[in-house]
Amino acid sequence: MIRCRLLYIMLFMFIALPVMAQIVHQPCRVREIAYSSSAPVVPIENVSVKVQTEERSDSRGRLVLKIPRAVGGTFTFSSIYKYGYTLISPAASEMHSTRYALNPNYSVEIIMVNDAKLSAERQRIKGNLMAAYNKVVEKKKLMVEELKAKSEIYYKSGGLVYSDITKQCDSLNSEIRTLEASRMRINSFIDAEADRLSHIDYMTLDSIEIKNLNLRKEGKGDELVKFNMSLLPCNVDDITLGLSANIRLLDSDIRKDEHLQNYMSDRYKNIADGFIAKGETDSAAEYMRQRMEINGNNAEYALDYADYLYSLNEKDLAKKAYLRAVSIDSAAYSPAIIKAYRMLGNIYSDEGDYLKSMDSYIHVLEAGSMSQDEDSVDLCSLYHVYLKARSLNLSGEVMAKAHDIFKMLSPRQMKLLRESKKGFLKKQR
Repeated sequence: MIRCRLLYIMLFMFIALPVMAQIVHQPCRVREIAYSSSAPVVPIENVSVKVQTEERSDSRGRLVLKIPRAVGGTFTFSSIYKYGYTLISPAASEMHSTRYALNPNYSVEIIMVNDAKLSAERQRIKGNLMAAYNKVVEKKKLMVEELKAKSEIYYKSGGLVYSDITKQCDSLNSEIRTLEASRMRINSFIDAEADRLSHIDYMTLDSIEIKNLNLRKEGKGDELVKFNMSLLPCNVDDITLGLSANIRLLDSDIRKDEHLQNYMSDRYKNIADGFIAKGETDSAAEYMRQRMEINGNNAEYALDYADYLYSLNEKDLAKKAYLRAVSIDSAAYSPAIIKAYRMLGNIYSDEGDYLKSMDSYIHVLEAGSMSQDEDSVDLCSLYHVYLKARSLNLSGEVMAKAHDIFKMLSPRQMKLLRESKKGFLKKQR
């Protein structure tokens, strides 16, 4: 009897030990976001973290996840949550797709922020950016008043001086009208920028990035431009030409070039953002374009440039930039490519080119990684194009294209389309 029990115990250990050996004890640490380079590490207690089983962080912000060793040795988080807190890293939108290496000797860092703290920082940044924008407008108005006073002195004598002052006045007034007319767009940009900047953790940045971040948050566009201009290499034109020829280089040299490309791209983006803060849209667009050109294989840079042009209502130039983005990696259906196709659908619809508009929307719908909300938006846009085409009594080619598209939709998409139709028609009434 005793021998049987011993055999059972040994058999259990023989079976259980390999199973137990497959469990990895993965350490994690949860901390607050740092809003300055000198901020101390602040742990967050009682955060629920789940991969397969749920664990909660202790008073030091630490926890240990018990994760079965998977093929490839990686894991993703199922959920990270604490009431009154927002997840910063990994970003909530990327939590289920961000993979971490299983390593019991390395602690995975999770960053969160208290909602009240996040709101206060967002409002502080928004106030700074809005004040900087208003300062630009007021400075231009003051310059107009000074020129008017100067023009009165030369009014009687007339001549080239008076004519030149009048032209300067007209040019400034035109800039002021443009700035005032685009206030809604600027407000939207400031809201988005304040939200983005308030989600950046200082502890993950180097000294250059910290200075750039501080200048952005303070709305100091002029200093942002000057600082990043000073960081550009003196032979910038030679470097730009050399980067395009890297196909002949060794792998090690290409990696160096990629590092230089990223460095230059960061400088150009910061300079462009500085000009945006100063209200100098032409200069901002030029540096966005240069950023796109220096790294011609990056669809996101082309998308950023296109989005900025679209926000300036330069739709023809924006269309070319969106087309460039989709030409870089049209088969990948990355978030940048999906957005580019969506924007092309909007632009072609506005131009009355309904066939190209429908083609663009079908590219978006074919991307299988979208949420139901995004599907609904794109289906509603597609149905809007269909209605516009039908109302114009366009010929069979456009209508046949629409019907072919509707036949391709999945049952879930058809359901969303019916809901989109109801919502759209309700709005029209």
